Amino acid sequence: MDTILNNTKRDPEFWYKRGCELCTSGYYLDALEALDKMLAKSADHADSWFLKGYALYQMGKFEESLQFLDRALIYNPELQDALTYKGLIYSGFGRYSDALTQYDRALAINPRHGKSWYVKGLVLAVLGRYDEAIKAYEQVLAIEPKHVDALTGISIAMKKRERSRETKPVRKTVDLFSAPTLKDPVPDSSQDTSAMPGRVFIPQPAKHTPLRDILSEASRTTLQKKTGHDLSKMDIAVDTIQPISSGYPMSHPVKEAPVPANQYEIPLHGTADIITSAPPATRRNSYDEYINKTLKVLISIPDDSESLKTLGDLYIKVGKYQLATETYERVLEREPENARTWAALGDARRKLGRYDEAQFAYDRALEISDDDVSTWINRAKALAMQGRYDEAVNSCNFAIERENDNIDAWLYKGFILKKILRHSDALQAYDYVLTINPHHDHAIRQRKTLINGQ
Repeated sequence: MDTILNNTKRDPEFWYKRGCELCTSGYYLDALEALDKMLAKSADHADSWFLKGYALYQMGKFEESLQFLDRALIYNPELQDALTYKGLIYSGFGRYSDALTQYDRALAINPRHGKSWYVKGLVLAVLGRYDEAIKAYEQVLAIEPKHVDALTGISIAMKKRERSRETKPVRKTVDLFSAPTLKDPVPDSSQDTSAMPGRVFIPQPAKHTPLRDILSEASRTTLQKKTGHDLSKMDIAVDTIQPISSGYPMSHPVKEAPVPANQYEIPLHGTADIITSAPPATRRNSYDEYINKTLKVLISIPDDSESLKTLGDLYIKVGKYQLATETYERVLEREPENARTWAALGDARRKLGRYDEAQFAYDRALEISDDDVSTWINRAKALAMQGRYDEAVNSCNFAIERENDNIDAWLYKGFILKKILRHSDALQAYDYVLTINPHHDHAIRQRKTLINGQ
């Protein structure tokens, strides 16, 4: 790798192609180095600037990503993928109006840019503009009729639209969106978060609605071909349809390539967690080796759920989040009540910046089993990235209710409360961390900044 990257005599276009290959394989730092070599020779190469922004986006460095996406658009204002990724970042920051502007710019360039229609639908649904969201999803289906995520989006938007018109009493079951419990610090009544930008209240799930009563005739026909079921004779509930990834290739060659299988013995489930304890120098090679082992198993047994779960876990570890998403979705086609896999799918989607879809996956996991503390915390992170801070705090509250001394839950709760300027409540959260661990460095530093008014 170092030999290739240090060869500066290569044609500049070689470095762009190399950057694409490295991004595809999840080697984002190496990709950035290759792209820098390309840009040193051709500073106005818009695709290279975009690819740098894409790599940083995948690494979770969103502010830096925005800078490079903007640079790409300086040299090519019609770079649709750059506009779409800018929208995804703005959406993650809760800047929904800005996100919609970026998606509309992309669609003005090419009205058949399916990914832009899909993510626009997600934002509109978050904002409660369900009629517009449904129209956006319908545009996706006009481009790709088998886009099951868009079908699911339509059904969910329809259900939420109907619930928003009703005044039903809330069922007293596990309430994912309730107020803080009495165990929690009393909120600062002077801070009104109900009117914060980007906050959308989501009511309790309504009674399962048969899919045939919601979808159009064309959509039913498409879904029947996809599932092999005659929906007119079945009471399939909307909630049982599993979302799959959009499958839209980008206009740039940043695609996940299949990993070739080698002749290895069968790996054990849970291998990803074992490798994590290995020395960093050998960790990446170990992951790649076990990915190949697992792929070898799946060549012989394509539907082996345990091997698919292991493969998804390994893809997460090496940063191949799109492949992880697709792998977990294959498991859920066979095991739709597997809470652990729904939670893992939420993690993969959150890493991709698909926060609304990640939250959907976490909610499904918690509907099946509501006792996993890490799922509540990760759900809070997905909500916070959508700007839905009060719901994120409540998700932390549910985690704390199940494990009162969970430091991660208290820390993230403190982080959110500080972000929305509820400083007294944030201080109580960090104080509680210090009752659990009096030497917790992060809590000590955050507490100090609150006291000093920073």
